[in-house]
Amino acid sequence: MRSIIINMMNNKNIFITLSKLEHIFQKTKNYLSQQIPNNYIALKIAMKANGYINIELAKKIENQKLGKIIRNCLYIGDSSLKNINSYIDKISILIKNYSTKKWNNELLDITDNNQKTIGYIERSTARALGLKTRVVHLNAWNSNTSIWISKRSNKKAINPGKWDTLVGGLVSYKENINQALKRESLEEANLDISAIRQRSKLQKIIDIYKLTSDGFQTEELFSSSCLLNNMTPSNKDGEIDIIKIHSIEEVIRLIERNDFTEESSLIIIKDLIQKIKMGLNLHQE
Repeated sequence: MRSIIINMMNNKNIFITLSKLEHIFQKTKNYLSQQIPNNYIALKIAMKANGYINIELAKKIENQKLGKIIRNCLYIGDSSLKNINSYIDKISILIKNYSTKKWNNELLDITDNNQKTIGYIERSTARALGLKTRVVHLNAWNSNTSIWISKRSNKKAINPGKWDTLVGGLVSYKENINQALKRESLEEANLDISAIRQRSKLQKIIDIYKLTSDGFQTEELFSSSCLLNNMTPSNKDGEIDIIKIHSIEEVIRLIERNDFTEESSLIIIKDLIQKIKMGLNLHQE
């Protein structure tokens, strides 16, 4: 088994095995790659956008004449896209009436298989219909052995109080992923990412498939990594309680305790594995 010793700036060494990190990565990836539940059926909007929906909710939508169930698939609208946003607005109201969750009043894209926008949907409705969303993260390292992390507000509807990458958020309606990262970085960390010199391009990490209390989450996870040692981030939108620098040792301990969101765990561990394989400030024995 290959072993890694991380040489800390305070001359303290941390013993980590690469296989242990790869095990954590694979375990987290498996959790984010769940099978479609048996009580869910396929969904098609205008014959172009695909999702997954609980059969009971699908029946409620059919009863309101907002869709039709045919061979274990709920069809909403036709390929002409005529009145598609009107259908979705009415379905969103229907879902809201059955939900106890906070309503975000934010719009997201409804996209076809070619990533073309064919309509919009309220953020709180997207998971109920299992429609694919996109999320962007900025993983900011302070050095090769320490990292900026943020703690989500306890008022957040999803993963309250969990640790996260420095920046993370959904891509909004008519935004591209780079525009979303720029907006989220300003809102969550008061950072202008164009001023960060050492930053990688956004890259796709994984397609997420996960059952949540809101529905079946299908999401594209994108992340950019950077070195942030000459700026001090601060939260502006009130959705983050704490921003701080943590050592790799402490971050791994928190990840193993499930104190991080699964998405951020995957991103951080992936970055760390890459750093180890590149041999950046690390010593192998």
